[in-house]
Amino acid sequence: MAKTHQIKSVIDSTEKTAVITRAMQLVAASRLPAAKKQQEQAAPFSDVIEDIIFGYASDEIIHHPYFETRDSAHKYGVIIVTSDRGLCGNLNLALFKSFLKYSQEWSQHGIEPVLSLYGKKAIDFFSGKAQVFSSVSHLGERPELSRLMELTHPMLDAYKKGEIDKVYILSNELVSTLVQKPKLKQLLPIIPPETIKKHPGSYTYEPNQEDVVDPLLNQYIEVTIYRAIIENIACEQAARMISMKNATESAENIIEDLNLTYNKVRQAIITQEIAEISAGSNTD
Repeated sequence: MAKTHQIKSVIDSTEKTAVITRAMQLVAASRLPAAKKQQEQAAPFSDVIEDIIFGYASDEIIHHPYFETRDSAHKYGVIIVTSDRGLCGNLNLALFKSFLKYSQEWSQHGIEPVLSLYGKKAIDFFSGKAQVFSSVSHLGERPELSRLMELTHPMLDAYKKGEIDKVYILSNELVSTLVQKPKLKQLLPIIPPETIKKHPGSYTYEPNQEDVVDPLLNQYIEVTIYRAIIENIACEQAARMISMKNATESAENIIEDLNLTYNKVRQAIITQEIAEISAGSNTD
């Protein structure tokens, strides 16, 4: 039977762990509303660009390379978005499993994925296991768009050169505070949303169509990537909050069970001591 001081030591260490997990839960809970607000603030700019591209200029830019579907496919570029830190449940693990599933499907058709990685967890997981174009990590909870472009420009340049046939982004979608799931979105070639409303009429571009359309399409790609990363940050905070809440509750249950065991052992020791004293008295 375990000694009381051993049980007490485990109780003390578990209580300290519970204090840490409870603090991390509260921190994640306080950061989640700001992450959601940041996600909402990114939506209007993205919606305006979509409206301009697909609503007003769709007929003029439909022959742009970003819209051209290639007959044969040999390589897919995938931008994988993860967190820099752990302790957020299976958020990153589910994303890795999702990528491996897609990768197996592509390999059956002779298609090789090449990667751009966002987040330390992705860099650690895929290091030495896949062809990596670019990677970036530790950009904080409000990543700068200019730093994100260091990640994506190599992938976009490879697409323009014909080295990559499609570009996807794999990140987490915030279904609710309790539910986050991996989402694979095709970036290139661009597929106009079916729900977009086209605006009739022809338009004049100054100084010319190329100088206007190219930056606009690049901004559309950049904002789409930015929104995915911002949403992934919100997913990370939500997943960490729930994970730490579960960890705290588990620690509290363990402490309760250990306290019960401690009291039983202590009672057994007292009972044994009383029995020994009683036995000694009878002998005398």
